[in-house]
Amino acid sequence: EAKVSMENGVCNMSQIRFARRHWRLVTFGLIISLTAVVHTLLAAFVKSNTVLFIETLTVIVINTCCSFYFLEKQVAMIVTYTILSKVLLMVASTNGQYEAFYIGKEVCLPGDSGPHFQLSFWIGNTSLVTNIMYVIATYAFGMFTRTWKIRSALAVTTVLIMVACIFDIIIIMRWNVGVISDKVLYMIGEPVVTKVV
Repeated sequence: EAKVSMENGVCNMSQIRFARRHWRLVTFGLIISLTAVVHTLLAAFVKSNTVLFIETLTVIVINTCCSFYFLEKQVAMIVTYTILSKVLLMVASTNGQYEAFYIGKEVCLPGDSGPHFQLSFWIGNTSLVTNIMYVIATYAFGMFTRTWKIRSALAVTTVLIMVACIFDIIIIMRWNVGVISDKVLYMIGEPVVTKVV
């Protein structure tokens, strides 16, 4: 088996054979890439929310349908789960909207009207806890959900996100003042949980 290589070694005969043997996977990858490029260009240049909404729904439908056509059923179910969970996450997420509230200084939010997180906590500790939770979640997901149906996995992760959002509401309404630390509630709230789920 002679290998045909280009000067920089980017393409060789074994890669061509792999692409021919797994043409469905390669085609699906190209479709995902093309829809991502189209989505990015439209998001950058189109100002109509209606057009962007229709385009986003179209991309979701195309990618989901193509996953079932080009991939094995189990892999297509994982792709569908990932797409649906990310869409639900975008709908439920409150992280970006309340960033100014969480890190607002005393001048903007006097007294107990805001948690006044330091940037070292906001970035450093949150990243550390999130990475630890990634490891735990990966292990737990593999152990407990391998026999679940996709609906069950999607339902459980959606409920976890909804419960985590409740903790953000508690912080924003300041119901936790004098009972439990803002930092503790934040660590079990939506900004951390959604990164793991």
